[in-house]
Amino acid sequence: MLSPADIALLVLFMITFVTGLLGNSCILAKNAADWMKSTNLNSCDLIISSLAASNVCLQCAFFSSYLCSTINLDFFLTQALQYFLAMKCIFDSLSVWTSAWLCVHYCVKIVTCNRALFLQLKMNFPRMVPWLILYSVLISLVISLPRLWDFRRASKANTTLAVSGNGATSKPITDSSSAFLFVTYVSVFVLAFGIMVLSAFMIIISLSRHMKKMAESADGFRRPRQDAHLSALKTVTSLLILCVLFYLCQSFLILRVVKRGENAYIVCTCFVSIFPSLNSVILIMGSSRLKKGLVEALLHAKSCFRMAPDTAAIH
Repeated sequence: MLSPADIALLVLFMITFVTGLLGNSCILAKNAADWMKSTNLNSCDLIISSLAASNVCLQCAFFSSYLCSTINLDFFLTQALQYFLAMKCIFDSLSVWTSAWLCVHYCVKIVTCNRALFLQLKMNFPRMVPWLILYSVLISLVISLPRLWDFRRASKANTTLAVSGNGATSKPITDSSSAFLFVTYVSVFVLAFGIMVLSAFMIIISLSRHMKKMAESADGFRRPRQDAHLSALKTVTSLLILCVLFYLCQSFLILRVVKRGENAYIVCTCFVSIFPSLNSVILIMGSSRLKKGLVEALLHAKSCFRMAPDTAAIH
């Protein structure tokens, strides 16, 4: 029997699940439509499409795992769900890494720097994007292995305890003989966050230089370059804050710092569930093309709803 708190959380997660799917699916549909028209997908659209697809998978994985854990509190004993949660770990990492590459894209596109290394990155980054996404997928698979190994060991240990019927405490999933791999898992996330911070820092430096030049010219007007700086800075900063908070909440849940039923557990679980939805909002608000596509989709949906009663009345 579900408690009122579990029912309320389940309803909340269903709402975030639907909104996240709609937001990220809208991004994928818009990019797919533009790709079919131009038969060309630039590096930014490729990164955003990969991030939206990763968010969809993450949203499905999280909602399904929470649904199973709510219905069956012994879900860690189920082999299939243990693999399923490992898939969730994969998409956690993939979403963070793809967000990092999007920050790098904005950095190399906006920032002006005469350093040879930066100029090489600026020139070659569009060709590097497919390989970076492939690297993100591979590294996400590798760093998810400790979680899968821990789930398997915990399943065997807990199943043995259940069959024997003794009162021993279940073996925690974080007690792993492959602890060094879990350290690698943390290190890789920190590296992704470092890339985001560096990108944001370079954009801020470039924006401050541009503002200084504008002050010296004293023309009193905002220029397109300043708007581009501000838009990129808002997107990069929002992604950075979102990913940091997501990782902190996810770490608390994985390491069982917060216990089921506690207020902190509810807050962390809610934020993790809403992460893909917020990610899609940041992507849409940071792109005028995606905002235009969303408005067109909403207007089309509104016209369809208006036509439905008229069609029913005719019949």
